[in-house]
Amino acid sequence: GFGVPGASAFTWTYSPVDSSMSNASNWVEQTVPTSPAILTFKVTEDSTLNNDLTNLSTSRIVFDTTATGYTISGNPINAGNEIINNSSVAQALNTPIVMNSDLVTNANTQDIVLGGAVSGAGNFKNIGRNNVYMNGLNTYTGNTTIWGDGSGAYVLKIAGNSTGAPSAPTAGPLGTGKIIMDGGSLQDGDSDAVLYNDIEVLPGKRSYIYEGVHAITLYGKITGSGTFWADCNTYAGLHLFGDNSGFTGLFVNALRSGNNRLRFESPDAGSANATWNLDANGIDCQSLDYGDGTIHFGALTGRGYFRNDGGGSPIISVGALNT
Repeated sequence: GFGVPGASAFTWTYSPVDSSMSNASNWVEQTVPTSPAILTFKVTEDSTLNNDLTNLSTSRIVFDTTATGYTISGNPINAGNEIINNSSVAQALNTPIVMNSDLVTNANTQDIVLGGAVSGAGNFKNIGRNNVYMNGLNTYTGNTTIWGDGSGAYVLKIAGNSTGAPSAPTAGPLGTGKIIMDGGSLQDGDSDAVLYNDIEVLPGKRSYIYEGVHAITLYGKITGSGTFWADCNTYAGLHLFGDNSGFTGLFVNALRSGNNRLRFESPDAGSANATWNLDANGIDCQSLDYGDGTIHFGALTGRGYFRNDGGGSPIISVGALNT
């Protein structure tokens, strides 16, 4: 949990008279929440709520172990510190979220859906063992950290397309800041995702990017010295457009099934400073889609094939790391 000095606690009642969050009778304390608020949601007879409060700020939003599956819509919430789901069912927070400070989501025991637009200057961090869903044109300017223990169980699922330019997004599923991979998993959500954000892969733990049904396309740069594990099970695949020459770690395209697809869409998408284990061994699991130009791999291993899908005469340069 998070310390929240100065905050007041409010708990949604079991038998609310209506769905309005501005009705004092709907809260156990018989008081309308004041900011900064710690909001707790437990089992209830009405879990479809309307936030008709103005300028509500929260220090914590807690879905208790007993909580019914809530859907909260309405006015924006200035959310800080933490949103945590300790219940056995998914929870949907569809209000716009404004991050005036850093925010952590913790899908501890079940999923969290952030269905509204996320804005503000705070940093966003995902730490839960289940799925957090984000989509659309979020404009928050802080960084996004996808934390985990390296097992792949800590998941942030995304859908939607960035706007702006590569390495300079103006909006997108993960806002406009840098994406920091710190042992967690970035996965496709309910549609394709296109990211213009740069990605930094931190050392010490394996971080994952996974496409189960829909494509993920990366136009930003991949940097860092950690292990980036691409684990794909769909022809839609992972598409690399950015200049990844600053990546100095290990990139693995895992052998999962013949459905794995990794597309190098630009000769800059490799890195002479990184080790590449291209282990997916179907004929079309790895392809060069850019036509002419030289792509660099500092060291190359694995059981995979390359296929020339770009129609030109690409050149592969291997061995700059002399390993």
